[in-house]
Amino acid sequence: MDSEKADLAMQNRNNDNLTVAIFMVTYNHEKFISEAIKNIVTQKTNFQYKLFIGDDCSTDKTLEICKRYQNKHVDKIDIVSYPSNIGATQNALNVYERCFNSGAKYVAMCEGDDYWCDENKLQKQIDFLEANTEYTICFHRVYEKTNDIKEVSNLNLSTNEETYSILDLAEKNFIHTPSVVFVNNLFKKFPHWYTQITAADYVLHMLNGRHGKIKYLPDIMAVYRQHQESFWSSLELIKRLRNWIEVLVRLIQEFNEEKNVKKLLEQQLSKIYFQYMNECNRQKAFNNLLETNELLFTQTSFFSKWWLQNVYKRQLELVLSYPHGIKSSAKHLLKTLKRKISK
Repeated sequence: MDSEKADLAMQNRNNDNLTVAIFMVTYNHEKFISEAIKNIVTQKTNFQYKLFIGDDCSTDKTLEICKRYQNKHVDKIDIVSYPSNIGATQNALNVYERCFNSGAKYVAMCEGDDYWCDENKLQKQIDFLEANTEYTICFHRVYEKTNDIKEVSNLNLSTNEETYSILDLAEKNFIHTPSVVFVNNLFKKFPHWYTQITAADYVLHMLNGRHGKIKYLPDIMAVYRQHQESFWSSLELIKRLRNWIEVLVRLIQEFNEEKNVKKLLEQQLSKIYFQYMNECNRQKAFNNLLETNELLFTQTSFFSKWWLQNVYKRQLELVLSYPHGIKSSAKHLLKTLKRKISK
């Protein structure tokens, strides 16, 4: 630990006048990492930036390729790697720490399987944030690339500049990872539960969104890849929805005192949860649903009564279709929920 702190201290001394720290995590991205790094180190800017890469013990040539670029761009690339796999979230936390402690005013993001496609991307976003200090996040449109097919993402279709707030972000995540730049050190540390969840980028955006406006630029300046090797794309729909439910439950707890934000998060959770219920019912995955209900119903103190009543009503409709073996457990959970609602 002391050696890590010393390393960070040395890093900080070497990063004087750094404007942007660029976050990148990678694992077995041999096919993609070169394009990702190349389009970062060739950015045209009037300020200094540095790429911080965290390689989670890739078993292919990813780290070798990263080091090759580092040798060519010593002042622009910092790499942290590990003797064994530590997991995506812990790797991300380590890279965030290096970015947050770099002395940079801003942080940009690009994972190892995505890439930027505009050499002026950073300059455009930093110019805006420098001129508009009430904004803490700036993002833009992207392409989504599946195999060799590249299309404009339908996550953001507006061809005009837009301004959003945390209330908009609480309704849904509309920020693609390789598009975002945010003001550094807006919060002191991640919540203790951060390492336990996926979809961690959304949590980051929500924590940053507390502190200012969010700017959307219609320029298409990055490419987000969808492929079977990526963690999120490879998940089955049920697992993906369950992971998203867990993230939203944590965020509702985090924003418990911010009532307008909390309500919108609960509304988003309702949509995801009911989609999850329907998918579990379609696949007859009732044990999955029962486990998720146990997660939700043990966290009732954080939920608004309207949300609990809505869930109770939908569960009553579904419980009749449960197989006999778990129907009694489902009914017991519903009785527990009903008692909590009536308090």
